[in-house]
Amino acid sequence: MYLEEIEKYFIQKRERAASLAPIDWPIVKSWEERGIPLEVVFKGIDTAFARFKEKKDSEEEVIRSLAYCQYDVENCWQTYQEMVLGKPESELQKAKPLQTEHEKLLQHLNKLITQLSQFLEMPAYQQIFEALQQTMSSLNSLRSQVEEMPSTFDPAQVHGWLKELEEKLILAIKKTLPVTQIERLSVQAEQKLVHYKENMSPHIYQETLQAVIHKELRDLFSLPTFDFF
Repeated sequence: MYLEEIEKYFIQKRERAASLAPIDWPIVKSWEERGIPLEVVFKGIDTAFARFKEKKDSEEEVIRSLAYCQYDVENCWQTYQEMVLGKPESELQKAKPLQTEHEKLLQHLNKLITQLSQFLEMPAYQQIFEALQQTMSSLNSLRSQVEEMPSTFDPAQVHGWLKELEEKLILAIKKTLPVTQIERLSVQAEQKLVHYKENMSPHIYQETLQAVIHKELRDLFSLPTFDFF
């Protein structure tokens, strides 16, 4: 019921009929397990769509994944805990020092760069060495930019940049692997969507299929998520 309600609301906001992609399911599961009320999720989705509407350049652009709304839902959840549940800031930040969003992002970028640099030294990652190296270079450039813009820091914008870098890395890996391996991953992805295909338009199905294939590629190499949360 929880997932279905969020899916229905998200579809209404998109004004396009399409089920949530499998890559969105873990996000919803996390919200449900943490007890985030539906009204908080809906408010976060509203905020994300309003932010998207202000920034989009073309009428054809749409929010393709619930992941775009994740940052705003987390913010709404924190506000809800402070104002409605009455939890003091000390309790919300229990067991860890208070950090600014800027500090958290730099920490996240450093962790990503460290993880990717470790992969470069492993034999199993040599076939995607160049793709990893290019991504590390981009992450280092992004870190330098973030270090210089604490006063104008926009977490949602940087989150978008990170998702773009992650997508570029996956596409680069896809081009590196043998065609037969990509075909096997495609078959696996199609099997995961077999019960959802009939409810999707051909365009949405192809978008979702590619998203699932990309998730399979990410899992294949145990790549860290670039999400900033």
